[in-house]
Amino acid sequence: STLLPLAYTPPPLTRLQTSHLAKHVCEPSLTPLIDIFSACHLPPHVEFVLMRYISFRALTPTTTTKASAIVAACLACLSATSMAQESSSLVTQVPPAAVLTDSPSSIASPQATDGKLYEPAKARTPKAKLDLYGDHTFSSDLSDADGNFAVSRVGIGLQMLFPVFESAQIGLGINAKRWEYDFEDAAIFDSVDGDPWQGVNDFDLTLSFSNKINEKWSYFFGGSIQSSAADGADFSDSISAAGFFGGTYSFSDTFSLGGGIIVRQPLEDDLEVVPVITMDWKIDEQWRFSIAPNVGRRLAGLIYTPCESWEFALGGGIEFNSFRLDDEAPAPEGVGRYRRAPLGLDVTWNISKQVSLSGYGGVMLFQELTLDDSDGERIEREESDMAPFAGIGLQFRF
Repeated sequence: STLLPLAYTPPPLTRLQTSHLAKHVCEPSLTPLIDIFSACHLPPHVEFVLMRYISFRALTPTTTTKASAIVAACLACLSATSMAQESSSLVTQVPPAAVLTDSPSSIASPQATDGKLYEPAKARTPKAKLDLYGDHTFSSDLSDADGNFAVSRVGIGLQMLFPVFESAQIGLGINAKRWEYDFEDAAIFDSVDGDPWQGVNDFDLTLSFSNKINEKWSYFFGGSIQSSAADGADFSDSISAAGFFGGTYSFSDTFSLGGGIIVRQPLEDDLEVVPVITMDWKIDEQWRFSIAPNVGRRLAGLIYTPCESWEFALGGGIEFNSFRLDDEAPAPEGVGRYRRAPLGLDVTWNISKQVSLSGYGGVMLFQELTLDDSDGERIEREESDMAPFAGIGLQFRF
């Protein structure tokens, strides 16, 4: 009690320090105790007291044994504190700031963040990440009609998490994307020049709340508003909304399973109720299987992390984009829809703890284009052949 005042909070000992100290204290012969202190990185005031004890006594087996016993007692106290700190650190399941609107990265599902259960909000740190990316899907022929098309996309997304109360978080997501469609002789959609639409702009804002009830259960809910419009279309006619809720159960530190419901109102279409299943399975220290929007840029996949600097994610999912057309389109003020199913590999290089650079590519297993009039009545729908895609991304974490 005189060596470790209650007001002192020691730093956690590593396993290497623990084993190194134990090796010495179990052999209390004439081993220099100064080496023991150096190996254990004892707190300054503890080392000072022990050095005073030795300096006033001859270095004999008896005094060495006594000093070693004191060191062992210090070790026990420090290790107990370290284990208590580690056991109180929990993986909190929270949803991302985005919800399913018309983008693959906006599917609501839990994600793991570092934190402690029942820790005051002021003791936890807000987090944010900024994503910049661009990709291109190469030209593919329409399956049952003449013509072909290619699609390019660039985007930026800001996701933020703010701790509140004892174990809750508020998420805010702001995303913007620009799509460029390059049609050639697609007369089935535009009999005049075969080019039904070109540029499309997407903006969405999402607000979410998540809370960890206990070590096993957590829940989340929130809503999203989105605008998606082709060049020249009215902004007020391009707005849609969605809401979501769900929960997650952690079976262990390595496996969690969750689910939820997304309710969304697409442009000029019926109300949709979409069930969502999420899963995170840490197979070992390097392999993980996940169903979540952060498997590369897809929904589900296998992730391999050989070291802190590199990560490989093989995954697939569904992406779609519904948008308002302008009044000069083949269907004036109608709605264009684009769906696709990518299967690809993401390779991520973690340059530092704050910056990551990634390259990704694969194949679009399925692509579908739809043209509806201003009342949502179907004019034309056409699928296309498979096509390769490639892209690059940059992420900043704060």
